[in-house]
Amino acid sequence: MKYQLFFFDIDGTLRSFRTHRIPESAREAVGRLREQGGKVIIATGRDRRSLPPLDGFSFDGYILVNGGHCLTTDGEVLFERPIPMEILERMMAVGQREGFAVSMLTDEGMYADSTNDNMREFLSALGMPTNPAVVDLRDVAQRTPCRQLCVFMSPEQEKRIMPEFPECVSSRWSPLMADINMKGVTKASGMDCFMRHYGVDPSCTMAFGDGGNDVAMIRHAAVGVALGNAVESAKQAADYVTATVDDDGVLRALQHYGVL
Repeated sequence: MKYQLFFFDIDGTLRSFRTHRIPESAREAVGRLREQGGKVIIATGRDRRSLPPLDGFSFDGYILVNGGHCLTTDGEVLFERPIPMEILERMMAVGQREGFAVSMLTDEGMYADSTNDNMREFLSALGMPTNPAVVDLRDVAQRTPCRQLCVFMSPEQEKRIMPEFPECVSSRWSPLMADINMKGVTKASGMDCFMRHYGVDPSCTMAFGDGGNDVAMIRHAAVGVALGNAVESAKQAADYVTATVDDDGVLRALQHYGVL
C-alpha cells in the first residue's frame, strides 16, 4: 500500500457535528485500512478524557490536544509538552481583564475558571456536558499537567492578546474559542512523532481534517484532505476537498486516491 500512515481529526471529520456519530462508511473504511496494514492515528484538539465514544472504532494512536500529548493505544507516550503554571496564571489574568472564560484540559478532564455563553454553546455542539467544573485552575495544575488551554475569546480578542504570549501558539476550529499550546506544538509535530515511531516516510502519509487547527497537519501530509464542511483555510491547504462528513467524505477521498 503506497500510503501507510493515516491521520484523522475527529470532530467534523470522522464524527458528524449534526448526529454526533461516526458514519458507518467512515468506520468501515478505517477498519479496512488497518486490515491492509495501514496505521491509523486520531489527531484531535481534545484530551483523552473528553474523547467521544469510539466503541468499535479501531486505531493505533492518539495525537491529543493538537500535538501536545502523543501516545499509542497501548499507552506508550511518544511526546508531551504541557502548559507551564506561569502561562496559565498570565492567561487567567488576561481573561479577567478582557472578560473571557479560560478552561484547561488535563488527564482528569476539563476544568474552567468561569463559564459563559460561548463555552456552553461550544460544548453543546460537541455533545459534551455544558457545565464543566469551575475551580481555581492553579490548584488543578499543581497536581496534574495542564495539557492545553481553551480560551473562549473572539477572533478579534485573539489577535489582540496573543502577542502577549510569544511562547505560545493559538489555533481555532470554532469561532467561539481558541486552543492555546506551546510554540512548536501542532498536529503536524504530532505526525512527526508517529512517523519516527513507525519508521514511515512522509511521502507515505495522508491526513484528513476540517478545522483551522488541522491546517498544519493537512499541509504536512503527502496527501492532505479537507472535508466538504471544512473551513476555508483547511480547504485552501488541502490537496483534495472531498464530500462532507455526513456524505461519506472520508470513504470518498480514500476511493479517489485508490487506497480503497
